[in-house]
Amino acid sequence: METENEQKTVTEPDNNLVQEDNYLGILLVKKDEEIKSLQKEITDTKSKRYKITYISTIITLISIAVTIYFGFANTNLENQIKDLKEQSKSIVNEITNNTQYVKIITKFIIQNNPNPQNLSEEEKKIIEMAAENTNNPTTADDWALLGYNAQIENKYDDVIKYYSKAIELNPDDAVAYYNRGLAYYNLQQYEKAIADYNKAIELKPDDADIYNNRGNAYCNLQQNEKAITDYNKTIELKPDLAEPYYNFACLYSLQNEKNKAFEYLEKSFEKGLNIIREYIENDKDFENIKTDPRFKQLLDKYF
Repeated sequence: METENEQKTVTEPDNNLVQEDNYLGILLVKKDEEIKSLQKEITDTKSKRYKITYISTIITLISIAVTIYFGFANTNLENQIKDLKEQSKSIVNEITNNTQYVKIITKFIIQNNPNPQNLSEEEKKIIEMAAENTNNPTTADDWALLGYNAQIENKYDDVIKYYSKAIELNPDDAVAYYNRGLAYYNLQQYEKAIADYNKAIELKPDDADIYNNRGNAYCNLQQNEKAITDYNKTIELKPDLAEPYYNFACLYSLQNEKNKAFEYLEKSFEKGLNIIREYIENDKDFENIKTDPRFKQLLDKYF
């Protein structure tokens, strides 16, 4: 069974590279006045995911532009690149030193990435920095931030403690129930995990990941029919998600239904399952099918 087991920041980049005579291009940085509208942009644009890695990569991209510039002969270009480097650093400092910006960004990250294991390293650093600056938690968002950061560090008892505080202050936060459920799951307290998943689904009934993880909890309690129902619901809501197919493979392997296990295992690979081969080979749920030649054949085909 798949387990539940992530300065610099954020303005939306202009992805168009400016092409001139004899160099490949440089990425443009947004102006200061656009940065100052960050709060409004994030609040108003719920469907657009801001690239947290933008500022962190801008200097690298500019350096690459220098490296690939043929002969480094254009003095004007080099001066432009130097100016852009300085402007990028200034933007980084302005945002990361502004508590208001950091709070806006962290809340946006949490809302759009309920499971922190999916975060980039840059996003994790932002969360860590914000948590370190939350010395006096008073709001639901403060406690949720501390819980989220504890989850990144796999401190599940702290996750439960902090999210319980957040839920006391805001009992309608689906993410808080979901992440506390993940912590209970990782502590093998499956009934408590299911109770939190139930509440999260009540508040956010179209979230495929919650159904998938509740299915995992049911599977660990050997409530297979309920697990199957949840995995099917996950696929209905998010057909391209690989995890429910992998979880189906685990369940059918445990039931010694080998043909179904191999069918769903291959489907999970086709959907782009993000798990290394070694993990799959060591997954105890596949003990019933590991000696079947099809197991190695599938792994060889996709890894």
